[in-house]
Formats: sequence, structure tokens, C-alpha cells
Amino acid sequence: MYIFRKKIKITDSSLLDKRTDIHCHILPNVDDGSKDFENSLELLDYLSYLGFDRVIFTPHIMLQYSENNFTALNSKFREFKNDYINTNKNSLDLKLAAEYMLDSEFINKYREQKLSFKNKYILVETSYYNPPIDLYDLLFQITSEGYIPILAHPERYLYMNMYNYNKIKELCLFQLNLLSLNGYYGKSALEKSKILLKENMYNFVGSDLHHLKYYKDCMNNFKVSKSELDKLSRLYDNNEALW
Repeated sequence: MYIFRKKIKITDSSLLDKRTDIHCHILPNVDDGSKDFENSLELLDYLSYLGFDRVIFTPHIMLQYSENNFTALNSKFREFKNDYINTNKNSLDLKLAAEYMLDSEFINKYREQKLSFKNKYILVETSYYNPPIDLYDLLFQITSEGYIPILAHPERYLYMNMYNYNKIKELCLFQLNLLSLNGYYGKSALEKSKILLKENMYNFVGSDLHHLKYYKDCMNNFKVSKSELDKLSRLYDNNEALW
């Protein structure tokens, strides 16, 4: 029976080979992620080392970062990508989307030109502690305009339970933060992510990479069951639809 309980180390598997990361904060000096160009290079080098060959940047668009919008972020991304290519380290293909906070400024930001995946999918998040009062109305508005909302890391929202997940899943897709399964975000996110993965509630998976050291330490010790590995592989397959 031991063989069926054996855990598989992620970095020893082929799970991340030639994959697409759809959620990260690597665009420098725009949010709480990378602070400068060299830091961004380190983060991209690490994703390349893990096996990724394509990365979609998703900087925060929220009240806290009031200057972030389509025009500003697109300009900074083009500048970064050009500099990245000139380093001769352009082993990764890069694209730009965004992670929209469902806060008091969301509607104003949403009415602008959108940083979406394939002009179809919108990555959104909420506060970890409390939902916006009009959460379901906001998600419905997105869908009514022909877009498909993807809720980032639902396992991290402390106010959500299985009733919330089942209800909200009718209006959006779910994106897992990979290291939730290793306790990177705490016990609650760990337990919820395992349940949601087991119940096939997730549609996509991303790194949500901000900073390297602790993330790298966790990846080096990250093990999952064979069943979890198979489910994660299917989620990474789904990521291709967003490229």
C-alpha cells in the first residue's frame, strides 16, 4: 500500500516542463512584486529553470496602485520586454494581462481598455477577509459584457466556504496558486486548496510569484500525491487557452 501513498517531488517531475505561468508579479516597480529590472530577471530565470517557457505578467490594478491602467502598464511592459530581449536571456515568451481587485475603483478601471487574456478572460480578486458587498453583481456584469471572470486563488479567501465556492463557481472560473498546496499561504489555504483540487473546482493554476527566496525554498520541498500531480497537469494544459 505504501506505493500508493508515496509523494512526488514537483521539481523531480515533468509537471512544469514547457508550461505557461498565467499569474505573476514580475513587471518591475508597479506593485508589491518585483522592485527593479534585475529582480525581474532573477524571477524569470527561476521560472525558466523550473521548466516554464511562457509567462503572462498580471500586475495589480487596484485602488492601492492608482496609476496602474492599460496605458501605463502596457507602456512599461513593452519597455521591459525590449530590455529583456536585449539581455540575450530572452528564453521566455512574455505577454501582459492584469489582476483586477474587485474594490471601489473596479468599475472605473473596468470601463477602460482591459488587460485581459485573449480579450476574453479577466483575472479578478477580492480582499482576503471580506467580500465586496456587490460581489455577485460585479461578476455578473463582467459575464454580461461577454467576458469570463477568473477568480484568482479562491483558497486564500478566509470568508469563503464550500457553499460560497459552489455558488460563485456559477459565475466564474477558479485559478489555483500552486504553492497553496504546500502551505505557502498558511493552513487555511492549504486545506481549502486540497479540497477544491480534489473536487475538480479549479480551471487554471498559476505561481502568483512576487519574491524569490521563500518561494524557491518552498518549491524545493514541494511534494504532491500522484492524484494531485495528474490534476495539476490538466490545469496546466488548460493554461494554454489563455495564451
